[in-house]
Amino acid sequence: MASTTQHSQAEILEMMEGVPVAVVATKAGDTLRNRMMHYAADENLNVYAATMKGDPKTIQLTNQPSISLLIHSPGADINGSKEVEITGKAVFSCATSRKGSAPCR
Repeated sequence: MASTTQHSQAEILEMMEGVPVAVVATKAGDTLRNRMMHYAADENLNVYAATMKGDPKTIQLTNQPSISLLIHSPGADINGSKEVEITGKAVFSCATSRKGSAPCR
């Protein structure tokens, strides 16, 4: 039987600092999809990941905004490894910091 351990926000942020990629899970119809993505997080545990308009994960999150991130920090052996899962709802944000990038619509 699986157990659930609650982590403090500080513990989660500390672990995220050393792990540059996470498994991101989305739902496509009745199928779950997983992919590795680079991410960033702020002090409030808002997690940011870049994607392209029209990308399959963008379409999946538009239709079903539930999202799960699994962050795994390997140890010397399986007993020394740590992981944390973060679940929530995806919200799209338009960033136009790159020169010549197209505005979001």
